[in-house]
Amino acid sequence: MRFNKNITILALAMGLMVSSCEDVIDIKPTDSLVTDIALTDINDFKKALTGTYAATASASYWGGNMIVLNYQLSDNARKSVQNLGEGVQVHSFTYTAGLGEAASAWNAMYSVINRANIIINRIDAIEGTEAEKNQIKGEALALRAMAHFDLVRLFSQRYDYTADASHLGVPIMLESKISSPARNTVKEVYDQVTKDLTDAKVLLAGVTQSPTRITPLAVSALQAKVALYSNNLDEAITYATEALAGKPIAAKNEFAAMWRQGNGNAEAIFKIALPQGAANIGGNFYSVTNDLVSFNPTQDLLDEYGATAEEKAKDVRYTSYYEIVPTRAEPNIVFKYIDKNAAIKGQSDVIILRSADMLLIRAEAYARTNQGDKALADLNTLRAARITGFTPDPESGVGQETGQDLLNAIFTERRKELAFEGDRFFDLKRRNEAIVRGADCNSTSCTLPADDLRFAFPIPQSEIYANPNIEQNEAYK
Repeated sequence: MRFNKNITILALAMGLMVSSCEDVIDIKPTDSLVTDIALTDINDFKKALTGTYAATASASYWGGNMIVLNYQLSDNARKSVQNLGEGVQVHSFTYTAGLGEAASAWNAMYSVINRANIIINRIDAIEGTEAEKNQIKGEALALRAMAHFDLVRLFSQRYDYTADASHLGVPIMLESKISSPARNTVKEVYDQVTKDLTDAKVLLAGVTQSPTRITPLAVSALQAKVALYSNNLDEAITYATEALAGKPIAAKNEFAAMWRQGNGNAEAIFKIALPQGAANIGGNFYSVTNDLVSFNPTQDLLDEYGATAEEKAKDVRYTSYYEIVPTRAEPNIVFKYIDKNAAIKGQSDVIILRSADMLLIRAEAYARTNQGDKALADLNTLRAARITGFTPDPESGVGQETGQDLLNAIFTERRKELAFEGDRFFDLKRRNEAIVRGADCNSTSCTLPADDLRFAFPIPQSEIYANPNIEQNEAYK
């Protein structure tokens, strides 16, 4: 991946704010990526780390694209009649190498990697306590791992697309330099992600801090997710169990507050606290100011929470995620990120890793390794925490599933629990399942076959022009 010099320096100097009171580092625009003046003491590196976190909050990354592209691609959302054209190209699967969202996501993730690399490769040489330097380096390693993981999930085919994962991944960048590397294999990318997380966990041992920063718990959670995606199921169980030991799932009376700005710590393992002036994630669904809906939840998703209004109302997720406005032509609105009490409606915290995901990862891994009793116990634990009065029902079999029915129930629960959090498209992709939208689909295309090459996003055309060594994904040649 070739960093354009001007773009890189601009990204490094961006004055993005995060929840930390520290300012992002001010790097002077010179002909080099980093000057010797820029990073001279431990405080400079702390500021540089703040800037790396800030880059993850970009609207082109976790402050927008990772969630927005995911629901636009999936079967969870339908285009509203009020939609003014936003996301239509993605939603209809008509994207090309010139897609702006692909370029912005690519650049934002590599900006995080570049920032992290500056820290990782230089911090050992400066003065400071070993504990301080280890913590900064450990956090940077984990953020680099996360960005590589997100890149390979979006721009490559699923891990087992080839038997040995030797198909095209993304360029692994371990140094801050201008270069034109070829794409590594998917396996190589996952191996590097795994190594970075392993190293980060060692360096972060004993660190406790806010879920807006990387902790050993966050590393375990990300390890669990990476292991699930690469079909290392025993490791997924181990790491998910580690994460759950430190952060159990939220109780029913804690759940609704998780989606209110500043209050999402009940089961948040790692989150982005978006400050005033940052990306408005809720506005991608519904603009409160303009009273315009861009995308509605699909009816088949809503019906997963219950066949009747009474059944739906028993599920705290349904009442926390959606608002029904009978006077609207399309009454169902995604309200998950529309904090009514916030100064800016729609500017809510973004939870990247949380305990319910870990419970479902472990349940799936148990089910896929013939440990059905344990899988069912995890699944029913989540159901009981979310659905008022839930008990296993011998008549319908709900709560007593086995075999493939159990695995399907876990998949359904993932869809319900993690709706609009950046998971659904990737879940369908990693399981090699087609995207099949329901009867209320009003897109020009309502299905994407499981073997369709468009499950991998196009490498940005600007990158193809700039880097002679990078190869485009097959669907866009």
